[in-house]
Amino acid sequence: MVYKHLLPIQMCLFIHFSGGTYIALFVVILIDFVGPEKLSSGSGLAIMCLGLLNLPIPSIYGKIVNTRYLIAVLATFIQFLSL
Repeated sequence: MVYKHLLPIQMCLFIHFSGGTYIALFVVILIDFVGPEKLSSGSGLAIMCLGLLNLPIPSIYGKIVNTRYLIAVLATFIQFLSL
């Protein structure tokens, strides 16, 4: 059961290490797409789209964790039956 918490830790480390790259390049790439005169409205639209895309992530991750837990329980049960 100790390994159940390793995946969230790995995901948090990946997000935090890649977050610096995202923040540094966000404005540069946004200026290329919308131009410097529309930077404020473009950044608002981009952040709104990122927020909407991140809405289903907690439920998807919850299903992954529940599935992994179910597989571990079934594997233990099958091992118990094979004794």
